[in-house]
Amino acid sequence: AAGCGSGKRLAGQLGLSTPVQIHREFGEGGFCGEIKRTHAKAQRDAFKVAPLRFSVSLNMNRNHPRIVSFDIDGTLVDFLSMLHAALGVVGQNLASLGGAALSSQQLQALRNETASDPRFTGAKLETLRRESFRRAALSVGLDPDAHVDDLWQLFLDSREPHRHVYADVAPTLQILKSLGIRVVAASNGNTPLRETPLAGYFEAWFYAGEIGIAKPATGFYQEAILRLSAKPEDIVHVGDSWAEDYLPALSCGMGALLLHRGTNLPTVDAVTIFNLHELMDALSA
Repeated sequence: AAGCGSGKRLAGQLGLSTPVQIHREFGEGGFCGEIKRTHAKAQRDAFKVAPLRFSVSLNMNRNHPRIVSFDIDGTLVDFLSMLHAALGVVGQNLASLGGAALSSQQLQALRNETASDPRFTGAKLETLRRESFRRAALSVGLDPDAHVDDLWQLFLDSREPHRHVYADVAPTLQILKSLGIRVVAASNGNTPLRETPLAGYFEAWFYAGEIGIAKPATGFYQEAILRLSAKPEDIVHVGDSWAEDYLPALSCGMGALLLHRGTNLPTVDAVTIFNLHELMDALSA
C-alpha cells in the first residue's frame, strides 16, 4: 500500500489549516480507497472552501471506467422526501375512511416493524409495505382486508408527483453518454425511473426484487456483472450507502465511490464525492 502524504502536508498544499488524511491501496484488478477527513464542516465554511475533489485512480488501462453503475434511492432521487410525502397522503386517507390519521413517521415505523418480523424475512418490498398498511388500518379500527389494496395503490400514485430527481443527475448522465461510458442502475428499491426521460441514458436496470438478491449481498453485484458480460474492474459503482453500495462493490473487485449528499461530513472511510458534478474528476486517473 502506498500512502498519499501526511494530512498536514496535503492540507498545506490546499491552503487549509485543517488536516486531511488520505490513504489509498491499489490492488490488482481494482482499487480500494480510503479518505479520512478530520476537518469539521464549520471550519470548512469558515474558510469558504468548496467540497474537496479527489482524483481516484481506478487501475485501468484507460482514463475512465467502461461502465458506471448508480444506486437510485438517495443517489439519483430524493427518496426520503418522496416517501414521506406519499405516506402522509396515506396517513390522512385513513381518517377519511373513518379511522384516524397517522403520520408518515408512524406508518414508516410500522413498515420497519414488519421488516423485523421473522415471518417476513426475505419478503419483497411490496409485501412489506402492504402488510404495514394492513397493520395501520387495523390500528385505527378499520377492516384491513377491505382497504389494503386501495392504500397500496394510493401510496404508489402519491409517490409520482413527489419524485424529485437531483439536479446534477441529467448533466452527469449526458457527459457519461458523450464519453461512450455505459450506464446502469442497481437498486434495492422500486422507484420506477424506467418510465422517465432519464431511461434513455441507461443500458440496464438491476432491481433486487427482480434479481432475487438484495444489497449488501455480493451476489447482487456479481449477478449484475454477469449480466453485463463485464469484468469487475471495468465497473465503478456510485451510491449513498457505505454498507450497501461502497463496501460490497469493492469486495467484488469493482471500483466504488460513496456519494454523500448530507450537510454533515461522512464518518466512514471511503472515497467520497458530495454531488455528481464531482464524479468526472473522481473518475479521472
